[in-house]
Amino acid sequence: MMQKLGRVAIATAAAAAVFGAAPAHAASPDNGTISKSKRTIKWTGGPYAVSYPTTDVECPGGKTDPGCDHFFLKVDMGDGAVIKVTIAGSTSGLEFLQSIAAGPNDFDLFVYAPDGTKVGESATPRGRESVTFVHKRAFRNKPYEVRVVPYLVVPGATYQGTVRAMTSVR
Repeated sequence: MMQKLGRVAIATAAAAAVFGAAPAHAASPDNGTISKSKRTIKWTGGPYAVSYPTTDVECPGGKTDPGCDHFFLKVDMGDGAVIKVTIAGSTSGLEFLQSIAAGPNDFDLFVYAPDGTKVGESATPRGRESVTFVHKRAFRNKPYEVRVVPYLVVPGATYQGTVRAMTSVR
């Protein structure tokens, strides 16, 4: 744990020195709808100037937390459709800082239903995260929130997000 916190401190200090303290990022696009005719959606996030190693892992400010990316997903499919959300962090930001941080950029993924309940999370140090959930008819065309946290990243880090309909139920 101390080694990870040390890496966070080094990466954060270096990022602040290079880019300044304010993050410059946003999910692009920030929303999308998946349906039987459009079974895959992609978006990107970043670049991030600093890490956001939150103490409770998730975005403390919820839907409005500026330290996290927010992608809003509508599902226009039947009850029981299986949906998979994945993110993959860039393998490098600035090369010399990447070697200090010792590995791929560490993004964490959280998915919330339209009623605010968490339907899944993935928070590993690998840089690739995935959440699979079952869509409920009551949430048809209402936005799920996908939150991406740049837990331990080097300046310039980005990620790519993908949503796939694994099954289509009427």
